[in-house]
Amino acid sequence: MVPVAVGRMLKERLTSGALSPDLGPEELAHAIDEVQAACANARTEKLINMRDYTEAQLATKLSQDGYSPSAVRTAVARAVRIGLVDNLRYGDVLIRSKMAAGWGQVRIAQKLKQVGISPESIPGWPDAYFERDSEAERAYALLAHKRLTGKNDYPKLVRHLANKGFSLSVCVDAAKRRLAAAEEDC
Repeated sequence: MVPVAVGRMLKERLTSGALSPDLGPEELAHAIDEVQAACANARTEKLINMRDYTEAQLATKLSQDGYSPSAVRTAVARAVRIGLVDNLRYGDVLIRSKMAAGWGQVRIAQKLKQVGISPESIPGWPDAYFERDSEAERAYALLAHKRLTGKNDYPKLVRHLANKGFSLSVCVDAAKRRLAAAEEDC
C-alpha cells in the first residue's frame, strides 16, 4: 500500500512516458521508492510550512500518511540536515511559551517528553530556565489573584499549582504565602 500522492505521481510518470509500463518487479519497486522519497520530502515541506514539528512528530505524521519507514527516515533526516526541523529550537520555544502560560517545570518536562524531546537534551535544562526563586515567584503570582472563599483554600491553591506543573514544595510555599498575605489584608 502506498500513499495517494505516490500513486498519483506514478500514474503521472506512466502517462507522461517518464516511466515505461513494461517495468519488471525490481524496476517498479525502485521507481516506487524513488517517487515515495520525493513525495515524503514534499509532504514534509508542506507540513512544516503550516507549523513547527519535532523529529518524532514529523516521523509519526509521515508514517500515518502511509510512507514506508525508509522514506520516513530519509525525509526526516533531510529536514534535520537542511534545518527545517530542530528539536533544540522547538524545545526552547516550547519551554519559553509554556513558562509564559504559567506552566511549571514538571508539566513542561512532561510536555517535552510527549513531543519526543528528552528534557536533558536541551542545553541548560532546567537551570537556565528555572531558578528556585523565580519559580516560587511565578507560582505566587498565579495565586495572587485567586479568590479565597475561606473554605478549603489551602488544598485548592496547592492543587491549582500542582495542575500547572509546579513541584510540591513550590506549591506548598506559594499557597502558605498567599494565605498569609490574605490574613494580613484582613
